[in-house]
Amino acid sequence: MILRCAWGTCNVDERYLERLQNGGKLILFPKPKTYLHKCLRWIKACGRPHEQLNIQRINKHKAVCSKHFVGGNGATVEFPDPLQADGSAVRPTRPLRKQTSTFTESNQVSKKKKTSMGFLHLRCLQWPLSYTC
Repeated sequence: MILRCAWGTCNVDERYLERLQNGGKLILFPKPKTYLHKCLRWIKACGRPHEQLNIQRINKHKAVCSKHFVGGNGATVEFPDPLQADGSAVRPTRPLRKQTSTFTESNQVSKKKKTSMGFLHLRCLQWPLSYTC
């Protein structure tokens, strides 16, 4: 199979690299199993109908030309996604928020607490006191 650009109506593939201007290159689509959100953003940016381009159709032969990115040199830290095929405004991608773990009682149930009586499960120390652990 041949590596092809999936962006809009672009007809570049690896057989006709002369269609790429100024030494451009083909950048592979992100893998859906590891980068699902990024892959979905790229699919939306390409603007193809669902029958032509969807998660099931992403494989090692789908790519986007570097000319379809801001600056024409491929993905950057500020603009990791291709331009929108419909011509809408370009916005830098916001970094993802780091998820912090919140304290819950379920996390605390399995931990042991040292008391004067030795190690007891915390569930044994909840109200009402029960010593049937």
